[in-house]
Amino acid sequence: MNIPLDRDKPTALPRQIQAHLERLIHERLLTPGMKLPATRELARQLGVNRGTVALAYEELVATGWARAHVGQGTFVAERPVSGAAPAVQVAVQPVALDWSGLFSRSAQILGADDERSRAVTPIPSSGAVVSFAGGMPDSGLFPTDAFRRVLNQVIREEGPALLQYYPAGGYPPLRRYLSTYLLRFGLEARPEEILIVNGSQQGFDLIARTLIDPGDFVAIEQPTYPRAMQVFRSFGAQLLSVPWDGAGPRAEIFERLLERHTPKLFYCQPSAHNPTGLAVAPETARRLLEVAARHQVPIVEDGFDGSLYYGGTPTLPLKAVDRGGVVIYIGTFSKILFPGLRLGWLVGPPPILERLQAAKQLADLHTSALI
Repeated sequence: MNIPLDRDKPTALPRQIQAHLERLIHERLLTPGMKLPATRELARQLGVNRGTVALAYEELVATGWARAHVGQGTFVAERPVSGAAPAVQVAVQPVALDWSGLFSRSAQILGADDERSRAVTPIPSSGAVVSFAGGMPDSGLFPTDAFRRVLNQVIREEGPALLQYYPAGGYPPLRRYLSTYLLRFGLEARPEEILIVNGSQQGFDLIARTLIDPGDFVAIEQPTYPRAMQVFRSFGAQLLSVPWDGAGPRAEIFERLLERHTPKLFYCQPSAHNPTGLAVAPETARRLLEVAARHQVPIVEDGFDGSLYYGGTPTLPLKAVDRGGVVIYIGTFSKILFPGLRLGWLVGPPPILERLQAAKQLADLHTSALI
């Protein structure tokens, strides 16, 4: 604990220590029940006699700011005595830094988006109402016990290795598992074509910082996932809407848009579309891929929950029928397991995956092999 002491002041050192601790308690930086440092330890840190600290603690107890237990130590009191107030030390306060004038264009866009989202208050879930606004899973269904047992086993068996730095691409056995897991959705990807990310939201960010410059156009389905729009706008992109109908994003509008502009990418959710729940029809998928390949525009496919479907056969992801290598696929375990895991992946051709991995390494150095 850093307590500035001025030995040239007429105020005694125990009183300076007492006043400083009273202020921390008053401002709730030291909360009720918190144990204060041992007198010997604090005296060593401050370079004073132990008795100096002990005297300050005795005054804190006497004035109701703290309570002492023999053999246990001194603790912040649950509530100070009525009328207790910290000693005020008059000091010239520096002029507060005007942070708003330093925000980047990206931060200003994010701030404006946050203000708009706060203005729309979702209806909270209750006994009679279930809110679908945030896509929150039922935490009572989380496999917490099974997850705890597996985590304990992994720590016992591989803890020293898994707690080290790991390649930015992700835990190799997980990439191999995903290569097999994705086959159930008809998606063929070798382990080296998979990049592990901290949830799909990091995937959006990496794609945007790798492909988008300020002023670039981005084609995006409408309606769509708001957070994707927010990420692209934060990098200075101008969004071009491609509306949905019953079969998916309208391919003819998409084609006309590409003829007039040169967007850096097209973002869409072909399966389990958010917010409509619709899926892209096979013919529409074929046309979107053909148009994108002809105009050399990559498609960013958000497959946030490929297992969510109704009926006998789920819709194939665009990536599963992508013969031109134009699709970057984003997947996540947030809805399959639990959101707190923050585990997602990107699938794409080697040239773009190498750049995405370099961007990820710059952002968070490496990918955790543990979770």
